Amino acid sequence: MVAGGQRPHRHADYLATLTPRGEDPQVYEGGLAAFAHGMPPHGGFAIGLER
Repeated sequence: MVAGGQRPHRHADYLATLTPRGEDPQVYEGGLAAFAHGMPPHGGFAIGLER
């Protein structure tokens, strides 16, 4: 079996997720800064019997 996925990489997507939860984006400013300047898509897949 093969499993795969792509992690979020758009700054706006993170903000859109934090706001409805009542989270303050300023708390995550350090981590979100890289996404504000552009982050390439990141994904992968894994192969294994345990999946």
